[in-house]
Amino acid sequence: ADIMDTLWRQYRNALIDAPVVDAPTPGTETKLDPIEYNGHWYQGFYDYLSWADAQAHCESLGGHLIFIDDADENAFAMLFVDTMGRLWIGATDEATEGEWLWADGSAVTFTAWADGEPNDSGGEDHADLIIMGDATPQWNDLPGDVGTQSFTGVVGLPYICEWDTDPTATDDDADATDDGTTDDEGDSEDP
Repeated sequence: ADIMDTLWRQYRNALIDAPVVDAPTPGTETKLDPIEYNGHWYQGFYDYLSWADAQAHCESLGGHLIFIDDADENAFAMLFVDTMGRLWIGATDEATEGEWLWADGSAVTFTAWADGEPNDSGGEDHADLIIMGDATPQWNDLPGDVGTQSFTGVVGLPYICEWDTDPTATDDDADATDDGTTDDEGDSEDP
């Protein structure tokens, strides 16, 4: 397993100019810094969780798994795939086979399925984003409780959380007055 792991790391490092992050120790969180794109905020997590656990983690942070609404956002998401490998996105047809919805129940209106996908092989109800042989980011369907990284044996996939606002902003940021001070209620101070 160590030889395969070393070969995998050498291969990944040869393809991208970013460091490959080791699979995390269970119970730890390894993540990328949040990044803003087109009015939304995104953050990649290397936690290798099931689809449901990844969605629950994003929700606990006030967001959701990434919803990819157009080709530009799909290309943007490729930046994460380049660094992290295949990862969960927020699409599922778990409620009704063949009816793909985002995790909030809204309809998936843009898709980038790989050839022959989605195929529901073995009850695959959750979408992941991968880079296919032609180096384009495409979607695949997987069972939500699997998705192993074959070279490391880690169960689950990394994932991207998405927010409408900066997830690093604090209440103190919103309560600051023009001069940088705050009052006890968080309202602007009268001059």
